[in-house]
Amino acid sequence: MRTIIIDVPKSGVSISLALASGRTSGQVVLVLGEDVELVPTSVTDIGSSPTQARPFEEFQSKTGFPPRRLTEQTIVQILREHGGVVKIRDTDSGWNIYDEIAARIGVTVEARRRLTEGTGEPAWRPEVGFCRKNLEQGGKLQPTEVSGRGVWALKI
Repeated sequence: MRTIIIDVPKSGVSISLALASGRTSGQVVLVLGEDVELVPTSVTDIGSSPTQARPFEEFQSKTGFPPRRLTEQTIVQILREHGGVVKIRDTDSGWNIYDEIAARIGVTVEARRRLTEGTGEPAWRPEVGFCRKNLEQGGKLQPTEVSGRGVWALKI
């Protein structure tokens, strides 16, 4: 997964996407600011003429967060960018992986602060925790017993 930032001028921007050779499917997630509008004009397959535009799907799970698969992919991307290991909080800079993930996939501050019904705690951190646990159980992350408390590490 790669993060690409595109500055959008007032006149707008057109984006064309193509799959890598041998790929049969792909996924693109756009995180839009409140002042950016996504307006489909047409969908064009390479080698054919434009077809009727299909509506864009905005997604959120029942919890109001993006799908866990996207959160999991973002966790792996962040770990790769940090050499495979990251402390979940850096007290010197104030950085933490929870806010980093949220910023990259567009989880609003309001959504991050939303409280769970059962415990009354903010729901975002346990949501990320579920994703982290899924990655561990899937063999992509080291268990806490190996990486250490407060450290997330890719399995090598």
